[in-house]
Amino acid sequence: DGELVSQQLRIQGLCAHGERILAAVSWGRFLVIDSKGNFLGMTPSADQQAFIRDIAYIPQLQAVAGADRDGLYVFEGGTLENLGAYRLREVIPPKSAPKAGCAVYYAKRTNEIFFTNTTGGGMGIYPVDGGALGMIPAASGELGALQPADAVMSDDGKWLYVSDLRAPRIVRYRRATEAQPSATPSTTPSPEAAPSTRDTPRPDGWFSSMEEARNVAKAHHSRLVVFFHAPENAKSKQLDQSVFTKKFRQQFPNVLWVRYDVGQDPSLYTRFNFYRAPLVILYDLKDGRELKRLEGVFTQKEFREAYEASK
Repeated sequence: DGELVSQQLRIQGLCAHGERILAAVSWGRFLVIDSKGNFLGMTPSADQQAFIRDIAYIPQLQAVAGADRDGLYVFEGGTLENLGAYRLREVIPPKSAPKAGCAVYYAKRTNEIFFTNTTGGGMGIYPVDGGALGMIPAASGELGALQPADAVMSDDGKWLYVSDLRAPRIVRYRRATEAQPSATPSTTPSPEAAPSTRDTPRPDGWFSSMEEARNVAKAHHSRLVVFFHAPENAKSKQLDQSVFTKKFRQQFPNVLWVRYDVGQDPSLYTRFNFYRAPLVILYDLKDGRELKRLEGVFTQKEFREAYEASK
């Protein structure tokens, strides 16, 4: 029953925290009103030009994430009671400016910020507590390539729902949980449907594709372990160097090992329905069933336990 009107400000994205409503406004700022519409204050103008289109509040940091055509920003250094202390910092500069969207969403359960940031329709993933930037490439279907408009995560942190700016649909992505079994989604390809490559098997025992591994499988082979890694990612390096050593892999004579570089082929995120590396998937080599998913860093003992549980 109330209305906040301003001739000087252009109000964009909104988010709520408790009894307060935060609104992104012109010149890289945001204002705060209470639940009754009373104006409580506004942050100072930013030093750099930034037209924030959407915002999300991060409670544990008392910070506010904002997205515009040029990337991801964070308001930090202040509180909702001391708005004048906030300063705008560019977190992720753009690689290409999006044509539309510019939405940002904070997932409390996983402590991640999701934001639209590419012309092709992908979504960026920024881990608030540190770690490598992730990316969800554009999904495609009967209605064409997805242009993300907004996102929301389920309460259990397992599913990310993304709406399409250009078509009447919502796309669902599954987030694998660390060292836990997960059901096979209908969109997860079997070994027979996996993308092929011209690379030859590596001398260290890793195959370059699931197709190559399947082609050389012998009667005693019953499992396929697929490792999705990003070479520049510290967690991927830790798994590569400390867990999946050649000596350790030789303890599993009935396993064929495949390693994919998600940096060289970002379409793997969409094909295998995940959005963050490293990820390991265990398959039944005989019928192509997905048995388990393990995300993030784990030990050799934890991998062995997951492997034994998949038998």
